[in-house]
Amino acid sequence: MAIHPERAQPERTLLVQDGQVRAVARHALEVDVHLSLGADREGLGAAIRSVLANAGSGVSPRRVEALVASAVSARIADRLEHEFDALQRAYGAMLDARMPEGTDQAVLEALTRTRLRHALLEGAQLVDQAQACELLGRSTANPSATMKRLEQKGLLRFLRAGRAAYPLFQFDTDAQQVHPVVPRILAARPEGMSDFAVLQWFSAWHEEFQGPPRDHLARAPEAVFQAFLRSTEAPQHG
Repeated sequence: MAIHPERAQPERTLLVQDGQVRAVARHALEVDVHLSLGADREGLGAAIRSVLANAGSGVSPRRVEALVASAVSARIADRLEHEFDALQRAYGAMLDARMPEGTDQAVLEALTRTRLRHALLEGAQLVDQAQACELLGRSTANPSATMKRLEQKGLLRFLRAGRAAYPLFQFDTDAQQVHPVVPRILAARPEGMSDFAVLQWFSAWHEEFQGPPRDHLARAPEAVFQAFLRSTEAPQHG
């Protein structure tokens, strides 16, 4: 039986679009930026010709390649400086537009948190209890009881339209088990850190992994665990 995890289609917001850069917000926590080098052929060509003209015949091909790469990087950085500022302004305007109107600050903050959580769930691929049981090779006769036992061991669970839903990335579908590092992370999180905060950490771009940590649970579980511990360490003063 084919399983089709339920996934809401998030509303996307166009932030920036010109001849070279197009930035689209998937939701409040994820922005796709597309860079087209072809739109700047003249500028890139001039930068490369300058490098080749100054390299001379005694320079090795590897050195020429490095010089060309450096020139291209500098040209791209120069072109993106304005676009990045525009992207920052557009992103801030998008968040401002999503802020609820009203005068009571407590109400504003509560509504904003709710909307940001909704946006976070929109960006996650969720499965229901029966689907989770099937993915894990468990009986679907009583999925609620089965999943409750797994939740007690450590599992991210959210409510969507009043029903339990689980982020798909937690499950090693090949081994038909919960990725072992997930319960470890949930057990190690600081007191007061919510499931939503953990989901945000799993889903956000991370410098070490050049992407979200959730994509590395199978091939680098210990690295993900250590990165999580570092991210939650209290700052040292003194």
